[in-house]
Amino acid sequence: MLAFFALATFKLFLESTSMSDKLLIDKYTGETVKFDQATASMYDAEVDAVGLWQIAPQGRDRYGLEDDDLVKFICLTLFYMFARGAKPVVGRAGVGHWILKDYGDTPEAMADAIIAEWLAAGAVAPKPYDSLWFALPHIYSPDNKIG
Repeated sequence: MLAFFALATFKLFLESTSMSDKLLIDKYTGETVKFDQATASMYDAEVDAVGLWQIAPQGRDRYGLEDDDLVKFICLTLFYMFARGAKPVVGRAGVGHWILKDYGDTPEAMADAIIAEWLAAGAVAPKPYDSLWFALPHIYSPDNKIG
């Protein structure tokens, strides 16, 4: 049910931001991609968790986004991941598995809290392995050890 709600939220957010038709130029390949395709390309959580340290620089460095457009990119990427069942997680030394981090009960609450925390930290690229990650249940399950 949450995945359906998140997917509907993702679509409404995309429509409300007028970003779905915005074209971005990939600085690495020179290709032109739609905004929503760029956010979807960040999602590889079937294999591993995806970190905020990957998402923020992707929008900024690869697509040249700043300010509100970068926030929209991050928010849309979060909604896309939440719609597929991903949850915010952190790793802990000595624990050996991902730990769920509570940012709220809805995709909107989670995205708002995560983005507010990122902005309060200066909107910088988070440090790898020290930042928030997003993972599917089969990745963050205590039975699935990190490393």
